Amino acid sequence: MALTLQNMRDALKDQCKSDEAIFWFGLFWNSGPHSDLYRVMCETNFEPQLYTQKQIENDPEIMYCHVVLRGQYEKAFGPLREYPLRPILFFSVKENDVLICGPGRQFPCIEADWPCRVHKRHGDLGVPCAENPTTRSFHPLKAGKDGYLIGFRR
Repeated sequence: MALTLQNMRDALKDQCKSDEAIFWFGLFWNSGPHSDLYRVMCETNFEPQLYTQKQIENDPEIMYCHVVLRGQYEKAFGPLREYPLRPILFFSVKENDVLICGPGRQFPCIEADWPCRVHKRHGDLGVPCAENPTTRSFHPLKAGKDGYLIGFRR
């Protein structure tokens, strides 16, 4: 059974914050870029905003959605597990991917462990600035000498 965005939306029965809840659920429980949960998380097109959504654990609607999703998918796939974040080869990053700011973070405005959606601007891949998340404030992604993305994990 493959997970799809529509299946997850159907399980939540049109909750107001369903895409936001699906994004956070996918972020917490995906097993990497080739997993269904990672793909679904990226398909939501939800854009996390550091200063307005930092306290999702205090949002009762999102917590309710997580209980529903967990009940729905633990039956089918077994207990959810957290997976370790890993370095990312620069060439594997695509527009709309979600990356986690990691140790050695490159941009001081983005806190460690915060998710960032990848956008393309003038042909370059990058992430929005956390202080001004419009497309006008954009941090281009860079590779280190080893070919791995600097400052992010997935």
